[in-house]
Amino acid sequence: MSNVINLAVQAAALKGWAQQVYGNGEMRVEIGLPSGRTQMIQLTPATDADGDVAVFIWSLAGDMRAAGDPAGLLRWHTQLTYGHVVIHEEQVKVMHALHDASATLPEVSKTLLCVGSAADQIEQGAYGAGSDTL
Repeated sequence: MSNVINLAVQAAALKGWAQQVYGNGEMRVEIGLPSGRTQMIQLTPATDADGDVAVFIWSLAGDMRAAGDPAGLLRWHTQLTYGHVVIHEEQVKVMHALHDASATLPEVSKTLLCVGSAADQIEQGAYGAGSDTL
């Protein structure tokens, strides 16, 4: 299991977030947000261009058909410190990558929360504040 996944397991346990680690090395965490809402976060191991292990931390924010304003998503993207707005297979996601060997517990914990919060904000904008389905 990667360092980032191990740290995410620790972060989830400390915060009381539901988590599941899969046999293929991926992980899913359902984080609680300060607003009382929740957001599902995926962690997917990968290899960077130099051959180093990295982990993508991402969350589904909605479907492109519901997003409505792709240019608005790009403008909003420039405000993110942790994560980037990406469009993948007609889905809007917030994604951040961490270098596995140098990741720390505070960094992983903050990334989980920031990616989840950003994806939730996009979800609320697309589907309304009453929606908490992703």
